[in-house]
Amino acid sequence: FNKMFCVSLSVRKVKIIAVAVLGCIAAVGIAAALNSRSVKKNIILENNTSRVGFLNINGYDVEEEPSDCITVSIPSEFNRIYSEYNNIQLEQGFDLEKYMGQSAEIYTYQLSSNPDMCAVLIIHNNNLIGCDIHSAEYGGAFEALLKS
Repeated sequence: FNKMFCVSLSVRKVKIIAVAVLGCIAAVGIAAALNSRSVKKNIILENNTSRVGFLNINGYDVEEEPSDCITVSIPSEFNRIYSEYNNIQLEQGFDLEKYMGQSAEIYTYQLSSNPDMCAVLIIHNNNLIGCDIHSAEYGGAFEALLKS
């Protein structure tokens, strides 16, 4: 039972199929680019051991206990400074705008190798929603904790 298919396509149909294929490829590329900035999900840090472990896995040796732990309210409107800070979070796949008006815990850990630098984890309901590295000095520059 050998069956043979013969398909005849006009030049117009070939162009339509080519455009459709190229459109699908472009859509996949755009989705991949957007996904690289998508919000990270399910990074659960329930306790100090999991927080320190997360920092260690990401290349930071920190003191075993946080130097500070505070509860903050994420503003319902961001000023310029919060917007700039959120841009750092967006680079890492987080978005603090989703938590505007809600409370979060900020855990600060001093780096063992450089006590003048801190690693900060922002946690909402045990979920990591942001993080950074910055100088322990007031007004020090912030940078992304997670490196691409």
